[in-house]
Amino acid sequence: MGGNLNMQRIVLALLPVLYFLALYPEMSIFGLAGIFLFTMIFTAFMLELSSGVPLRLLILLVAFTQWIVAPIMAYYFLPESQFYAMSVDEEDYMGYVFPAILAFSAGLMTGRSRSKKYDLDSVNRMFIAGKYYLTHGKTLVIAGLLANLLIGVVPGGLKYFMLLLSYLKFVGAFYLFLSTSTSKWVWIIAAFTGEVLAAVSSTIFHDLLLWCGYFFILYTFVNKVSLSKRVIMIVFALIGIFLLQSIKSELRSMVNEDQGLSTMDRIEAAGGLVGQQLDESQELTEQTTMQDFVDRINQGWIIARIICTVPDDEPYALGETILDGLQAAFIPRILNPNKAKSGGQANFHRFTGYYTGEGTSMDLSIVGEAYANFGRWGGIAFMLLLGFFFNWAMTFTMKKSMKYPELVLWLPFLFFYCVKAENDFATAINQVMKSAFMAYLVINIMHRLIPVPREYREAKFQSIPQQARV
Repeated sequence: MGGNLNMQRIVLALLPVLYFLALYPEMSIFGLAGIFLFTMIFTAFMLELSSGVPLRLLILLVAFTQWIVAPIMAYYFLPESQFYAMSVDEEDYMGYVFPAILAFSAGLMTGRSRSKKYDLDSVNRMFIAGKYYLTHGKTLVIAGLLANLLIGVVPGGLKYFMLLLSYLKFVGAFYLFLSTSTSKWVWIIAAFTGEVLAAVSSTIFHDLLLWCGYFFILYTFVNKVSLSKRVIMIVFALIGIFLLQSIKSELRSMVNEDQGLSTMDRIEAAGGLVGQQLDESQELTEQTTMQDFVDRINQGWIIARIICTVPDDEPYALGETILDGLQAAFIPRILNPNKAKSGGQANFHRFTGYYTGEGTSMDLSIVGEAYANFGRWGGIAFMLLLGFFFNWAMTFTMKKSMKYPELVLWLPFLFFYCVKAENDFATAINQVMKSAFMAYLVINIMHRLIPVPREYREAKFQSIPQQARV
C-alpha cells in the first residue's frame, strides 16, 4: 500500500514537470527538479495533516514557494517586473538555490519519523489533563492580549519582548482548542480578533496568516479532516490570500495618506476594497494584478541581486553576518549595545546594491545571506548545517514533550520566524533563542502555580479521544 502511494505521488509530481518542460524546453534541470520537489513536499504536507503537526514540511513548503516557484513564475510567466526583476539568468540562479534548498531539506528532514508519534502522544495527554491546561490556556490568552496593548507604550528596548509575549495568546488558543470547555471558542476568537485588529491597523498581515495556518494544522490533525475537505479549505485559503495581496497596496496608501483613520475605519476600508475586487473579478486575473502578487511572494529577486553583486562588487562576508547574528542572539543588548539588529536593513544595500525606502524592511533570506558569506559551495554547506540545527532543535523539543506534552503546541512559537523564508539568519536565530528562553520560563512558572499531576502528563493513549474533536 505504501509503495503504491509513493508511486502515485511521484507520478503526480512529474505532471507539472512535464508541463513546464513542454512549454519551456530551455528551463534548467535544477528548475525542473525544484518543481518536482515542491509538488512532492506539498503532497506530503497535505497527506500528513491528519496524522501529525508537519512543521518541517511547512518550513520547506514556504521556502520552496518563495525561493523556487515564485522565481520560476518571474522568469517564465511574469517577467515584466521593473524593480523586482531577476538579475541573473535562471540557470545561474537555480544552479545555486536548488542545491542549497536541497541540502537544507536533507538536514531538516533527517530522522523525523518519530515526530508524528510525539505529536499524537502529546495531544492525547493534554486532552486527558484538560481541566489543568484549560487554566493555562486562559492565562496565556490574557497575557498575550495585555502584551498587545502594551507594545505601543513600552520603551523601544522592550518592544521585541512584548511582541513575543503577545504571541502567547495563540499558544493559549491552541491549549483551549484541545479542551472540552463550552466557552473555549470565545477565548479563541478573542485571541485571533486582537491580531486581526493589529494586522489591519498596521496593514501587515504576515503574522496573522501564519498563526491562522498553524491553527488550521492543529484543527485538521485533531479532527482528522478528510483529504478532500483539506484540499477545499486550502483552495479557499489561497483565494483569500490572493485577495488580501491584491488590496494591500491600496489599503496601505489610504492609511499613509490619512494617519488619523481609526482601526474600525481601516477595517471598513479593507472590507470595501475586498468587495470592490470581487465585484470587478476580471481585474483579479489581469497581468498587473498577477505580477504584483508574484512580486510580493518572490524572494528570488533579492537572492539574484546578491548573486549578481557578490563577489564582483562586494567581497564575500566570510561569516561576518553569521557571527553578528549569533552575538545578537546570545549576548543581551545591554552588554553589547552595537550588536546587529535583525530585519536585514543594515546588509541589504551592501549585498544587493539597492536602497530600501524609508519604513520598508527587506531581508536577504537565509539562503541569500549564506551565498553572501560563503559563495556557492560554502552557502550550500551552510544550509545543510542549518537544516541539521533546526532538526536537532525540533527533535530535542519533541523529546521533552514526553514530560511536558504542551510543547507540541509551542512549536510554532519557538520556530515562528524559521517558517518565514524571507528572514535573515540574525532574525531567525534570535527569535529561536529568545522564544526558547521565554517558553522555558512561562511553562515552568505555570506548572508551579497550576501543577498538572504527573500521571496525567505521562499517560499514553492510542488515538485522540472523540470528545476532543470539534
